[in-house]
Amino acid sequence: MVTREVLIQKATYPQTSYLLALVTGQRAQTLQALDLEFCHFGLNSVTFTVNKLLKHNSTSNSMENNKVIIPYYNVNRKICPAVCLKQYIKRTKKERSSTQLFIGLQVPFKPVSTSTISRWIKLTLGEAGIDTSIYKSHSTRAASTSAAAKTLDISYILKAASWTRASTFRRFYNKDVDQEPTTFGKAVLDTT
Repeated sequence: MVTREVLIQKATYPQTSYLLALVTGQRAQTLQALDLEFCHFGLNSVTFTVNKLLKHNSTSNSMENNKVIIPYYNVNRKICPAVCLKQYIKRTKKERSSTQLFIGLQVPFKPVSTSTISRWIKLTLGEAGIDTSIYKSHSTRAASTSAAAKTLDISYILKAASWTRASTFRRFYNKDVDQEPTTFGKAVLDTT
């Protein structure tokens, strides 16, 4: 079985996409839209501003609110998503011809589609011993938001996962998770 520590040390394409999906609660579509031109490395987190139209955008939830925050996890740097992200960017620097974060595994290393990111997440789930006939890439969204809900106020979860109504979370995503988590991504990581 592949442990989270091994996934971070490898900092490979599929595992990086999985880890970012897990700590952000975002859809594959949002991960596909992450662009290095709109990325800021801060002291406590890495912030992407997504300036593409996404599924959740509407007049009440405009593109101005499209921020994806990846926390530093200083409790255990081996599973720190920001460190993993930095390694991924460093390891793919020579192959890049695009500023899109996730690029293909083979020449010509072009930006990948949403379905490729979904496939990578599902592949990582399988490597971790999770039954992918039951759990798909979108399952990370329910798992991470449910884990965070154990200790975070619902308003943080709604903002992190780009939901406007708590009823959406409660109805479709809130699942039983037996862990504890302070910011969204750190709350998810604290459950390990």
